[in-house]
Amino acid sequence: MVIDGELDVEDLFRRQMWRDVGRFQTEYARSAPVATKSSSESDASSLINMHGVRGLGILSQVRRERPCVDVIMITADGDAETRREVFDISAVGLMIKPIDFALLRRELDMRLGQAP
Repeated sequence: MVIDGELDVEDLFRRQMWRDVGRFQTEYARSAPVATKSSSESDASSLINMHGVRGLGILSQVRRERPCVDVIMITADGDAETRREVFDISAVGLMIKPIDFALLRRELDMRLGQAP
């Protein structure tokens, strides 16, 4: 599941992940409440900072409501403080924008136990 408030991010992921339709089921949510209430049993989520809400706040909410979901944060803020906070809140990974979709695919394969 990709959580972001901007339509262009959803479009970007759809364009980049189209060839993985058979491998990954990708869902999109525009807010953390929508994501955590999703009926999906997603095994991994990517969170991106949204307007008016820091991604770390979203991560905290997802961790509380769906603690078994592996979360990979994607952010433009790759400084040491952000890295510390992300892993303190139990994200399993952190990627810095611009998104390296090949690396994201490898990370998802590893997390979901699929062969690369």
